[in-house]
Amino acid sequence: MLRSPLRPLAFAVLVALTAASAAGCRTPPRDVRTRDIGASDVSSDAPSDAAADTIKPDVFVPLALSITVDELGATFDGSTPYTDEDGSSKRFRVLVPRAGFTVDVSWRGTRADGATLSIKADVALGDRAAGSELVDLFSRSDKDGRAQLRLPAERAAPDGAVTFTARIADLDGSQRDATVSFDVGELRPELDPFRLEDRWLVLFSQDLYTIRSERDSAGEWRVASEAKPNGVADFLEDLRAAGLGSENETAAAKAATRYGVTGASAIVAEWMKREILTNLRAAYGIAVDGARDADSVGIRFVREDEAGAPKLADYVYQKLDGSESTRGFSVIAIGGGDLAEPFLGRSRTVDRNNLQTEDNIGPGYGVFTSKALSTVAGLIAGDPTSKSLATVLLGDFIAALGAGGVAVGEHPHDGLLLDEAYDEKTAPPLAVVRARKLATVIQTLGRLVGALTAHEVGHALGLVAEHAPPFGLFGGAAKAEFTGPRTTPGHIDTDGFNIMEAGPSSAPGVSINIAQFLGAARFNPLNLAYLRRRLIVLPAPAP
Repeated sequence: MLRSPLRPLAFAVLVALTAASAAGCRTPPRDVRTRDIGASDVSSDAPSDAAADTIKPDVFVPLALSITVDELGATFDGSTPYTDEDGSSKRFRVLVPRAGFTVDVSWRGTRADGATLSIKADVALGDRAAGSELVDLFSRSDKDGRAQLRLPAERAAPDGAVTFTARIADLDGSQRDATVSFDVGELRPELDPFRLEDRWLVLFSQDLYTIRSERDSAGEWRVASEAKPNGVADFLEDLRAAGLGSENETAAAKAATRYGVTGASAIVAEWMKREILTNLRAAYGIAVDGARDADSVGIRFVREDEAGAPKLADYVYQKLDGSESTRGFSVIAIGGGDLAEPFLGRSRTVDRNNLQTEDNIGPGYGVFTSKALSTVAGLIAGDPTSKSLATVLLGDFIAALGAGGVAVGEHPHDGLLLDEAYDEKTAPPLAVVRARKLATVIQTLGRLVGALTAHEVGHALGLVAEHAPPFGLFGGAAKAEFTGPRTTPGHIDTDGFNIMEAGPSSAPGVSINIAQFLGAARFNPLNLAYLRRRLIVLPAPAP
């Protein structure tokens, strides 16, 4: 489960929001796809022969070559040992299915000669005998110094150990070799996390709490909550608590129309939902409209108000054994949360190989946006620097911050700037400033809530299974050289804004890399290979 961030994370969120504001976000969400596409850190801008003679010594790039499987890189493909929890150095081997995995080759060098690239395997692959040339089977870009083969079923590898070897030379006759070794096995039905498409119902309508934004006795903004439904979705009340909605809209705000809904608060709620779903889908390699390709995960997210969406009342728990022809749906709720609990979100289990459906709904499970707001409010109240940062951005919308903030729907420009006819070129300057700040808040919060949701769903899909491959995905491997301090049971902290790292309450006192919150959250290469069905995770070994 992802636990509620402590003060450093809330501070990081504020910095991320402020930095995003400085970047000038302007518009509603764009139809884009975000996906991890490689673990290689090499590139090549090899010059032509004519230009090579003018290369200066300080920009000369020596010849280098690497090969890996499933874009894992040397860190995760078994090429290098790791330090286990008992302090010993251990080696591991990844297990991949007979087909569908990728072999990835990268090279660089000022005088690298791509025409000399050779790739071979020590086993037969279809009509190619062991040791025969395979380079013609790879898609490649000599400009980028990359080649990849996604092994098709007609060239399935045999079970057991497999080694691929790559070789390349440069124009001076220097040569480099690289190898990667791994194991191949059957992806049995009970080990296949996405043998059947996994549908997830995303709920924004859950009503378990009465939530409000107010000033405390010291005059500071705070978020209060009572475990009592009041007929208003908790998600909508959370938006109101953040100044992103109101019950007292102006006549113009009530008349604004966009996204097929009417009213400023309804428009912002719809916009935020779209941002969250955009980022949630992008984390799993899925386009905004649900379109997918060979790199997408076999999961589908649907909102409760979409045509054909399943009904919460029809949810039935199902435990799969690999013999089923149909799979039920899972569900996750966004909004609310018990402010007395230290969690930003909770999933029922780390479901190894995704063999269960899950109902991650309240009060105990789901994504708790009330708690997220409460944490930020607590930080603002106790730290002048954080309050200054918050005021720069949120002060325009939250009156309790004392900067003259006006909630969405109550400002005289909101009817204009939220309507589908809004044109920044002709709008009053103050409306443009408010519109840009609003876009920044929605896009940044949508990205962060999308990452929180992807994290909790990730647990339900089997992330992050403990033990080294092939029995796990290094969940809880806190002593491994490639993990950071937010690696706890069920989590892994690797470079960048990693979706499956633990929240700071699981690792108190650990500093936050603020810069990472400015980018998109991603699954690390090992998690992604598992989600793409290119890596097999075996049952956990006996204690």
